[in-house]
Amino acid sequence: MIFRLAIRNLFRKRWRSLLTASGIAVAVAILVWMVCWMDSFNDLLIKGATSLDIGQVQVQSQAYIDKANLYNSFPVSGAHLDEVRKLENVGGAVARVHVYGLVGNEERSQVARITGVQPEDERRVTSVVDGLQAGSWLSETPAGPGPRELVLGAALAKLLQVEVGDELVLFLQAADGSLGNELGKVIGVVKTGSTLIDRNTVFMHIDDVQYVAALDGQAHEVSIKVTDLSAIAEVSAAVAALVTVDGEQDPKRLLVSRTWEKVRPQMSKMVEMNSQSTGVLYFIIYLIAGLGILNAQRMSALERRREFGVLLAVGISPAKLWLSIVVETLVLTLLGAALGAALGATISEYHTVVGLDYSVFSSAENISFMGVSFSERTYFDLELQHVVDPVVVIAFVGILCGLWPATSASRLNPMRAISGRS
Repeated sequence: MIFRLAIRNLFRKRWRSLLTASGIAVAVAILVWMVCWMDSFNDLLIKGATSLDIGQVQVQSQAYIDKANLYNSFPVSGAHLDEVRKLENVGGAVARVHVYGLVGNEERSQVARITGVQPEDERRVTSVVDGLQAGSWLSETPAGPGPRELVLGAALAKLLQVEVGDELVLFLQAADGSLGNELGKVIGVVKTGSTLIDRNTVFMHIDDVQYVAALDGQAHEVSIKVTDLSAIAEVSAAVAALVTVDGEQDPKRLLVSRTWEKVRPQMSKMVEMNSQSTGVLYFIIYLIAGLGILNAQRMSALERRREFGVLLAVGISPAKLWLSIVVETLVLTLLGAALGAALGATISEYHTVVGLDYSVFSSAENISFMGVSFSERTYFDLELQHVVDPVVVIAFVGILCGLWPATSASRLNPMRAISGRS
């Protein structure tokens, strides 16, 4: 009886019920879409900050972490990398060498970061190769006699005014104290949206860099791709167990496994700030929706004071009257929430297939922030929890908003309410 009474009361004021339910639906639809968007946005920040350069987990010596220079390297072999690649949720591992030197020709020169990579492994771990703008990527094996293969960042190539096929000379300090110099040939140009790569980096085969810099068999870091972002901490712990060395050792020579949050703390704080600021926005949306529900139910209760007085006079208990108003509010909220959840899920599902193109919000050709490019589409990942959580929370908000008018109505004096004096 209470449920039928609640439904009847909702249909008595169709327009008000429709407007209130529509407001709830819009709020829930926005919440569902925003939850999906924020998850995909944070994933984009993480992937953007890690997939171009550092990977999700890195292994470095403590000395290199304290001071990143040429000399703080460590020995690494194919067997070591294979052990890492066998770990669960590991999609690839690549050793890298980083040295700084002068790159140029008789007309122009620039200080650049010369990064030695294992070409095919780099392709599996990072998305640098996807940014290839001209030419080709490095060969799997060094080209042999003649100029070394070079792949330049697009901005660096523009500064040096070189194209694919041009030759450059490299000068750098070698680990044995000598001055390393080598002739290189530009075979490719990459444009990634990362300032560090596009403006400052020259990629070479790791064997070539190790030869020029006198770092035979040494590397400065191992970058690891994690296939499941939620398992990054577990992978880092497993890698740490592999690189731990028993016995006495110089503490600065110890190898350390670090997640991307520790390698890029600024980006980690950005992701955390996004989550916190989104929580505030969720609260505001829930508050606005709650005020709408409260206003509608309060006005409805005021208009029906005589009706409530009659119900109390004919014998309905204050508890049942209170419960009927709360149920009425809950039904109205759930109807709006169900419609909003369906609408929000439909729009979010559309973005899981088509993606969200950030370029529509800006006329700039390349949108980047903190080295993360937003020029490509972002695809949502719609989960059941994204739909259920807003519905549950808005239902709770609706019940809270129905308590005041329900309590006021249950405390009415029947005679005064019927006579219109209360």
